[in-house]
Amino acid sequence: MRHADHEEYLSGGSQHLSFGERNAFAIVLFMYECLSRKPDLIILDDPISSFDKNKKYAILEMLFRRKADSCLKNKTVLMLTHDVEPIIDTIKSLAHKFSNQTSASFLRLEAGQLIEYVIRKEDMQTFSQICKNALASDKDDVIKLIYMRRHFEISDDKGDAYQVLSNILHKRGRAIDTREPMGADNNYPEMAPAKFSNGCNEISGFLNGFSYPDILNRVTDINALTSLYRDSENGYEKLQIFRLLDLDIENSVVQKFINETYHIENEFICQLDPARFDTIPEYVISECDRILQEVQ
Repeated sequence: MRHADHEEYLSGGSQHLSFGERNAFAIVLFMYECLSRKPDLIILDDPISSFDKNKKYAILEMLFRRKADSCLKNKTVLMLTHDVEPIIDTIKSLAHKFSNQTSASFLRLEAGQLIEYVIRKEDMQTFSQICKNALASDKDDVIKLIYMRRHFEISDDKGDAYQVLSNILHKRGRAIDTREPMGADNNYPEMAPAKFSNGCNEISGFLNGFSYPDILNRVTDINALTSLYRDSENGYEKLQIFRLLDLDIENSVVQKFINETYHIENEFICQLDPARFDTIPEYVISECDRILQEVQ
């Protein structure tokens, strides 16, 4: 490299560049090395996840959207990443800018085998869409109610229906209204009958035949929840059911994972449907299986 205003070569760049800037330069140098060597396959191992959103796209632009003789366009490139944002950009939002040449797959380790799931444009959904699809599916009613509560939560619609769902998933035999101030006994009051009825009616609009007592009986029955856990087909829904079991978990890493999966963790407008692309590590489900087995 030469200084912009002088003829001499630059040295000691690490003294003047940040960690991110050094990474960006490394990617640029690697790209030009590839252009020089002309390999049949180029592998990029999570090259941009450490950058902020604007820089991520700027680097993708540099790597793939300039003239073909000065970037990796029209080359066979395999990019491995834990980051969903480049997939949103290249498969959904800005696919046309990458000449629709990009394809993506989700890799998951299952029982010692690496399984590949193709990611299509329609697989990138808002969490609201994911919840609505779950409600329209043949999933168990308890799982549907979990998705419904998350739908209200992410929509910031914490009205009567949300309160009823929170009560039932917290196994409250009497409908407690946590939106009201505490009484003199330091307890929240019960929901007013009109609010409770309104919440149940709104839920019934999404879930035909909804019955608070029937669902409450199921979520307080450890055998029914255990059976539902074992019948669930993906790790995401298994964790939702496992949390309802209220079991003691000594492994703090697994406990944190379960709690964060249960609450709103979505940072993106779009994401992969966790029911189809099982993002829960296999070891987490194995630990839940072990804990559940010990209490039987």
